[in-house]
Amino acid sequence: MKKYQHLFFDLDSTLWDYDHNLAQTMEFLFSEFQLNKYFHSPKELQRIYLSQCSDLWRQYYSRKIGRNQMLLLRFLNTLQEIKCNDNDLAQRLTAAHIENTPKQCQLIDGATEVLKELSILYQIHIITNGFTAIQTKKIENCGIKPYITKVFTSEAIRCPKPNKYFFEYALKSLHTSKENCLVIGDNFKTDIQGAQNIKIDAIWFNPEKKKIEDSTTKQISDLKELLSILQLIQ
Repeated sequence: MKKYQHLFFDLDSTLWDYDHNLAQTMEFLFSEFQLNKYFHSPKELQRIYLSQCSDLWRQYYSRKIGRNQMLLLRFLNTLQEIKCNDNDLAQRLTAAHIENTPKQCQLIDGATEVLKELSILYQIHIITNGFTAIQTKKIENCGIKPYITKVFTSEAIRCPKPNKYFFEYALKSLHTSKENCLVIGDNFKTDIQGAQNIKIDAIWFNPEKKKIEDSTTKQISDLKELLSILQLIQ
């Protein structure tokens, strides 16, 4: 018998190419809303946007702000960074971003091939801290839905990774035990440590080959490496 029954993949930057797709969305917004009046380039827009997002996600998960407020503030704060206080523009950017982002379909190299092959032997699930509607559309639009059994989002569970409740909820929903599961993700803190904290096996997708102190964690730099790793333990 194979060691695992369930494989849990993070979505953004593990399967769905977040960096490429965000850049595409920012180029669209920059052109559509003539943002050259405010920003030098789409890259500057993206840089300021990302710097604002980090703190807003923390506030959202600590329940200091709600979902809709968080979504709006991403662009309102970005505009205010360059001394623009146009609330109407921030709202229109927010709506366009929500609509356009899931339409971007670039996947991490090898994602479709790996999911297709692994779905023959395992149940594959998505675990993501993104919003349910947006993440669901991404999965549908980029063509990987046929290989996915269940999608677990922090919004639906009302608890984000790496909180152990997120992972416990997923296990309970599938009526399975941690020994039957493997987590694969790019974020060492939320995906890997989150899984390890409740004794779920994990593989860190680390394409940039970042250095960490924990040398015992299994790492891959290419998703296709999963095929040979899992073949050895069936």
